[in-house]
Amino acid sequence: MNTKTAATLINQDATNGLKNQIKEVLLPNGQYIQFPVVSAGSTNSPLKITICWTDPVGSPNAVTNLNNPAPKLVNDLDLRIFAPNGATNFPWILNPDLTNHTSAARSAAATKGDDSRNNVEQVYIPNPTNGIYTVKVTHKGNLQSNGVQWVSIVLSGNVAQQPPPLQISQILQTGTNQMAVGWPAVVGAQYQVQANSDLTTTNWINTGGIISARLTNVVAQVTMSGSQAFYRIVQLP
Repeated sequence: MNTKTAATLINQDATNGLKNQIKEVLLPNGQYIQFPVVSAGSTNSPLKITICWTDPVGSPNAVTNLNNPAPKLVNDLDLRIFAPNGATNFPWILNPDLTNHTSAARSAAATKGDDSRNNVEQVYIPNPTNGIYTVKVTHKGNLQSNGVQWVSIVLSGNVAQQPPPLQISQILQTGTNQMAVGWPAVVGAQYQVQANSDLTTTNWINTGGIISARLTNVVAQVTMSGSQAFYRIVQLP
């Protein structure tokens, strides 16, 4: 473990406050996380993206059932990185070799592919091209534990980007007292829609729950109250 590099990365993320290096994102059942990252295309700055999550408790083996090769992963998340030319980059995987126990298989280098065994996945691109890569996190089956999964995403080798203006860019009435509002967002940030019926006061009231941005454009349904109201978006610390 390179503690110095890890500490530097954490410090960079804390300093700029833009979540360019570390993101905590809530993944709902049947949805996905997606956002762009910019690479300068330098051989000295490999692109490295890692996801990890606290998996719900699975079914344990009996004490006499040793070295069972059956995966115990409950929520199976998948990380894919799409290059500017559309090529798909897969995470590292290891052959567990729990059947043959051959020394050759155990000493073989890791390959890349679909990982359905671990709750940590990493895509490593040693020589990225100059351009925009797309990070996408999906899941297989149904998410257990209330149908959601918090995901930690750590990035390095990407060029830090400034956040978009925090302002409502879309608004549409969707029902008698319902409307949808949308805004450009920083993936990993948390937002709150607030309403106020009188701009001469600072009495802003939260409308709906806290929103964890999993896409670069967020749309939220809000309930309209009263004959007139003003709405705003706030980013939470």
